[in-house]
Parts: sequence; C-alpha cells; structure tokens
Amino acid sequence: MQSLREYLWSIALNLVKDQQFSIINIDTSIAQESPILHFIKNEKREYFYIRLVPVDYVWPNQISQDRELIKEQLQKTKFYNVAKKFHLMNLYIFSSNSSEDVQQAILNEIGPSAKKSKIEEITGYIHLEQEEVKINKPLHQWLPLTPDWFTSLDHNSRNLSLTVYEMIEEIKQVEYTREKEMKSFFHFGKPFFTYILIFINVILYGLMEYFGGSTNSEILLQFGAKESYLISQGEYWRLISPIFLHIGFIHFALNNVALHYLGNLTERIYGSFRFLFIYLIGGVIGNISSFLFSPDAIGAGASGSIFALFGALLYFGLNHPNLFYRTMGRDIISIIGINLVFGFVVPNIDNFAHIGGLVGGFFAAALIHLPKQINKRWILTGVSIIILITSLGSVWWASNHREVKVSQIWLLKGQKALQNKELEEAERYFSEYIHFYPDEAEGYFYYGNLLFEKEKFSAAKEKYLKAIELNSEFAEARFNLALIYLYYEDNLAETRKQLMKALEIRPDFKEAKDLLYNLDKMES
Repeated sequence: MQSLREYLWSIALNLVKDQQFSIINIDTSIAQESPILHFIKNEKREYFYIRLVPVDYVWPNQISQDRELIKEQLQKTKFYNVAKKFHLMNLYIFSSNSSEDVQQAILNEIGPSAKKSKIEEITGYIHLEQEEVKINKPLHQWLPLTPDWFTSLDHNSRNLSLTVYEMIEEIKQVEYTREKEMKSFFHFGKPFFTYILIFINVILYGLMEYFGGSTNSEILLQFGAKESYLISQGEYWRLISPIFLHIGFIHFALNNVALHYLGNLTERIYGSFRFLFIYLIGGVIGNISSFLFSPDAIGAGASGSIFALFGALLYFGLNHPNLFYRTMGRDIISIIGINLVFGFVVPNIDNFAHIGGLVGGFFAAALIHLPKQINKRWILTGVSIIILITSLGSVWWASNHREVKVSQIWLLKGQKALQNKELEEAERYFSEYIHFYPDEAEGYFYYGNLLFEKEKFSAAKEKYLKAIELNSEFAEARFNLALIYLYYEDNLAETRKQLMKALEIRPDFKEAKDLLYNLDKMES
C-alpha cells in the first residue's frame, strides 16, 4: 500500500496528465505532513475544482468549517466570476480509519449560504487502508472520475515506479509544457502594424488640426470622411479612408488607446498580416454598414476596425473556448455589450459601424483562420466570403438604385463656392440640399443669399420667405428680407416690420439695429 503522501501525488499526477487539470495552489491549512492540493479545469464557462485534502485526525466541525471556508474563498476568485457553473469537489484522504462522525460530516449536504452561489459541491473521502472511496453524488458528465478511478491508482504501475519527488517533477514538466503551449497562442507575432496604424492616426489627426480642426466638417470631408452621397457618386475610397480619421481629441485618444491594447493582443494571436487584414476588412464593412443604414451622417473613426478586433477575439474564443474563458473571455464580452448598449442609448454614435465592424472582423478572422490552424469550419468560411461579396454588392446597389441624401456639408461647400464667386457651383450645392431636405430652413436661406448675389431679388425673396415659414425665429433671413424690401421694393413698412421682428428674436443683432436707426433717421 502506498503511503498517504505517495497516494496524494499519484492522484495529482493522474489529474494533471490524464484529466488535463491544472494544479493552482498548495497549502497546509489542515494537514501537517502532506499539503492540500487544488486543481482546476474548465469546459467553456463550466468549471470543475478539486481539492485533495490529506487528513490525519480532525473533528467533525472542522470538516464543516473547512467546506464553508473554501466556498467563501472560491466566490472571490476570478474563476468564479467567469464561471456559469462551478463544481467543487472536496476529497478528504485518510491513511487510517476515521470516525463515523467525521465521515458523516464529509458526506452531509450543506445548505446554500446566504450569498447566492452557483457552486455545486461534491464531497467524498478515501480510506487508504481499506481502499474505500465514497462520494456523496455523481460526478459531472464530462469528468469521468468514478470511485473506481481513485481506488485503481494504487495498482497503476506507472506511478508505483516513481518516487514522490519524481512525480512532482513530472507534474511540473506537464504544467510547464501546457503553459508554454498556452503562451504560444498569444505570442505568434509581435505588434508591428499596431504601432504603424497608431502613427498614421497621429499624423492625420495633426494635419487635420493644422489645416482647420478635426471637428470642422469641411476639413473632415477633404481628408476623406465617410459621406454617403459622395460614395454613391463613385468615391468608394471613402469606405477606407475614414478608418484613419477622428473627430475631436477625445474620439482620437479613446480609439488609439483601444487600438494599442486590442491591437497588441490580436496581432500577437493572429500575426501581423492577418491582423492587418482583419483590421482593414472589418473597418471597411463597418463603413459599408454605416453607408447602408446610417447614410445621413458624416462618419470618421477607427471604431469599426476596433470592433473588428473584438470580432476576431470572439472567433478565437469559438475555436479555443476553454482558454478564452480562462483568460479574457468575460472582459471581452462585457466590453462589447457595454459599448453596443452605450451606442444605442447615446446620440451621435454610429452603432451601425460598430456592429458592421464586429461582424466583419469575426468573419474576416474565419476567412483567414488562426495561425497553424487546419480549419474545418467550412460553413464559416463560406459565410465569410458571402458577407464580403454581399457587402460590396450592397454598395454598388445603393449607389445605383437608391437616392442617397447629401449631408449638411453641402451648405458649407456652397458657402465656400459663393465666397469664391463660383456661383454655378454654389447653386448646385444649395439646390441639391433643399431637394433632399425640403423642410430645412437653412437650405432656403443660403440659396436666397446666392440669388441675392446674382441680383435675382424676386427669387431670393421667395427663398427667404420659405425659410421664415419653416423657422419663424430665423433672424438672419428676416434681416436679408428687409434689405430686399428696402432697397429693391421701396417697402418701408415691411422693412421696419422685418427688422423689428429680427431684433425681437436677437436683441444684439447689430446690423439690424444700425439699419433700423438709419431708417428712423431718414424718416425724421
């Protein structure tokens, strides 16, 4: 018969080698001569935790206290937070007979603690003298550890030929090999393109700020922001360029911090060129999604590509669920959920770009696979190709068969053309804008300014009246209308009426004050 110490390490060796458990802790809180060993294994989010507790002599209440204490300790671990279900097995090992009270304390069910727990407890004991194993309930279906498994260990010639020291060394070697294999998943490549992309983002952000500001719509458009109308007119490169642009410092800073952390992790897992493919394809599909479902907004930012990296990590989790949930799974899923909810609740966030990037990144990863992986998920590969083709086809269809609205940038471009005396160009911008936004007062106001410049005063008057009809508080439209009444229609009553109304709306309207003063002076 093996000694208690030999038997303990023999079980440990078999758990680590045959059952793929990891030994995570050694303590001597109960036994004096032999340590308590802790092992863990998971199947996705279901965890199995085993304690081997060698015991010489204890009181029944010590057993009960020990069981309660380990449950409390487990509820504070990172494994417990990740786990959907937690199976805890306390196995007490006696080298000689124990009292019936102690045996009963081991096999008794302990009621649930006050704190809600997802721990299912299994307890049992082993008598080495009698080669007897008793466990109070069946073990989990995917863990074939029967009482016979424990009693047969003494007859395992592989372990009988080893000393305790040799068994411990073999366990260390198995753990080292497993740890090395696990780390290899996260060290396939070095972060190269991550820092290149951050550098590009910094350069472009600096240039935008230098030429007029990253929040300036005209600057954004000049640098390649997503503008659906221009894309529909053939500027398809605007599906790529927005990935490298950002609107304001906070947007720029948050996306680049996220790229630093997620990019490092994803590039190490997939390798540099796979990472770049995922980042760009996911970003493009995110912009396509925004073009199709949120066409009215000017878009820019790496958010779609950032979500593509999340999608790639989810694909990694699909292929290696146990490793995924033991390392980063809970954090990744939580961050994705929080960001998507945040995107739906907070205005001016293009959640369609986020969702498109997430889906695009997942299927881009499925298309190229993980390094050194023989992929058997042909369905995912096929769906990935279909999504890419469908996305590109959707852009073509929307560009040729759907009327896409222009954005408010048209007003800015029209004003600039007007300032440069490019009157025909300005008219094109303003006429297109009011075509798509017939209920927007600003479009009629700026179109009126153009007609005023072309000395088409009657047509300008119509546009100003339409702007006032849509927005009666439009002080500038009333002032310009007063100018037409005064200088081209000689209607002093209407002039005064419009000036008074403009000052009622904006008491600090200097031009209106000056004109009204001159009018009063002329009449006196």
